[in-house]
Amino acid sequence: MRADTEIDGSLVTVARGLYRAGMELDPDSPPRLDPATHYNNYVSVPVRFSGAKAVATAARPASERQ
Repeated sequence: MRADTEIDGSLVTVARGLYRAGMELDPDSPPRLDPATHYNNYVSVPVRFSGAKAVATAARPASERQ
C-alpha cells in the first residue's frame, strides 16, 4: 500500500488487486438482479479467476504487484 502518496481507499485497493489476480465475470453464470427491489441490487455476481493472469501476478515480486 502507498497511502502516503495515493488517495484511493481500501475498496479501490482491493478491487485493483482482484483484477490484477485475473478476476473476471463468469460468462457461464451472469449477474442476477434482486427482483425484490427496484434498486440495482444484485443477488449474485459470480466471478472467476483466469489462471494465466493469477499465476503471472503471483510470480512477480511483491514490490511490483502494487
